Amino acid sequence: MSTGTNLKHARLERGWTLEDLSERSGVEVGTISALENRDSRRSQFFGALAEALGCSFEDLVAGRTSPHRVAESNTEIYRNPSRERGIISMPVMYQSASAGPGSFADEYVPVRGHIDVVESWALQQFGTHFDRVKVLPVRGDSMHPTIDDGDLLFVDTAVEHFTGDGIYILAFNETVLVKRLVADPVRRHLEIRSDNPAIPTQTAREEEIQINGIVRLWWKIKRA
Repeated sequence: MSTGTNLKHARLERGWTLEDLSERSGVEVGTISALENRDSRRSQFFGALAEALGCSFEDLVAGRTSPHRVAESNTEIYRNPSRERGIISMPVMYQSASAGPGSFADEYVPVRGHIDVVESWALQQFGTHFDRVKVLPVRGDSMHPTIDDGDLLFVDTAVEHFTGDGIYILAFNETVLVKRLVADPVRRHLEIRSDNPAIPTQTAREEEIQINGIVRLWWKIKRA
């Protein structure tokens, strides 16, 4: 089924009207209705709708939206059964976030492995929705000295639109980048900044950028 069909099924499964979901998510009724009737997963609103439904964006796309399943999924799908209780496995994605020229924007990014972390740490850092956080390695030095080549980013993939100044994973001109986005309210566009002063700042309208997540934190990787 399409993501729109899954969205409608999840809403009806909870006995909600369009107005109910709109009130819980902050998304307009007309927008929800349009999303339910088209085959697309790129809308900036799916993250807010999935959160209102109590599931991740990935579960919404896959149709794993049963209220009973959702109640268990936030922790159980991340627990590593081979580890002791209190340890969870966070997925590391194959695609790198480029802090340089960029890599081609691929809609489907497979998992390459997992990082085991203490569950209490994940809850403290990301809240109960740590299941929507993915780990991406960095390539390039355009975000130096803040983020360096090889560092690991913890990305909240439910954020699909600009929510304020910060470091985002974004697709721009068919490349996937890690950049700092800063709003310019006067000229009504976003500045795409690199922390490396040698890299020039770009500008774009928000609708020209596809946001794939916001960087919540990163691990510095030290080499001997």
